[in-house]
Amino acid sequence: LSVTFDEEVELGTAGTLQLMDGATVLKTYDLSVTADRAAFTLSTDGKTLSWTVGQDLPLNTNIAVNISAGFVKDEADNDFAGITGASGAWNFTTLNRIMVTSVAVPTNATYRIGQE
Repeated sequence: LSVTFDEEVELGTAGTLQLMDGATVLKTYDLSVTADRAAFTLSTDGKTLSWTVGQDLPLNTNIAVNISAGFVKDEADNDFAGITGASGAWNFTTLNRIMVTSVAVPTNATYRIGQE
């Protein structure tokens, strides 16, 4: 996932980013946890913050994103005010099923070098 800001930002010193399914927390990233902090990368222009969720999200689910105040800050050290899923600022819906385009099942055979 990624979020793009209108100016250069950096991770704050504290704060959380949560993925929510209604009132249920699906995943929390806490900047005070080294592994969570390391999950985030900034683009070369410093405006896009990206990360990989690292777990399967529920299918056909409206996911809301909460970002706490101070999770990122600008070059002037001003904290981002934050957003809540309830505000509708950032929501997305996961696919209702995983699409399999093909399945290859190898035959049980023996091949010699040079044979196909």
